[in-house]
Amino acid sequence: MRLHQTLYQNEPLNLSAQANWRGGLRASGLLTRRGLRLPVTYDPAGLRVRGARLDARLLSPVLSGAAGEVGLDLTVPGGTGPGAALDWARATGQARLNVRAQGQAVTGLLALRGGELDGALKAGPLHLTATRGRVRATGDLAGHHLEAAGRLRLPGDLSGLRLNVSGPYLSAAATGDLRALRGTLRLRPQTLGAAPPAWSFRLRASRCGCARPPRASRQAA
Repeated sequence: MRLHQTLYQNEPLNLSAQANWRGGLRASGLLTRRGLRLPVTYDPAGLRVRGARLDARLLSPVLSGAAGEVGLDLTVPGGTGPGAALDWARATGQARLNVRAQGQAVTGLLALRGGELDGALKAGPLHLTATRGRVRATGDLAGHHLEAAGRLRLPGDLSGLRLNVSGPYLSAAATGDLRALRGTLRLRPQTLGAAPPAWSFRLRASRCGCARPPRASRQAA
């Protein structure tokens, strides 16, 4: 399969790909453009992305003024047995980010070893660190301090999550995982005019979309 006469931002976008079912699904492809290279290979041995590169200027239609570069290498071994899923517990790779857009920067290096992340990333006011799969994020947003920590298992399992937010207008604390998150949100009384009471909400969220409405209780100022 090939792309013909396809343009992105007025420059040619090229794709060559092939697939067959000899001895299981085998597929490979290469997407290229000036500032873009994305090679992907999949077969029973696993998924491989080697030497992928993206010039952040290609994101300018959605991120005004974007500049910099993203690089990626990823290897996810195949599982054992017919039809086995990819074995993310043995995945390795590396992501390199140096992107600036809308007055903010995202910079850092994240390594993947045995399915666990290591490294550090700065995204605007937020700092993220990862040590053998345990991730921690801290930062200040709109005058409020945020701290979050948990354990991340790729491709998308975040467990043992602890979230705390504290500032002049509200405080919040929650624990759980992406399937069920529980906690409290407290709106602080303000000092302008007649001080309203503080309100406290119990929060419960679920990835299945079956979250319960928050229950509120009023506290004296």
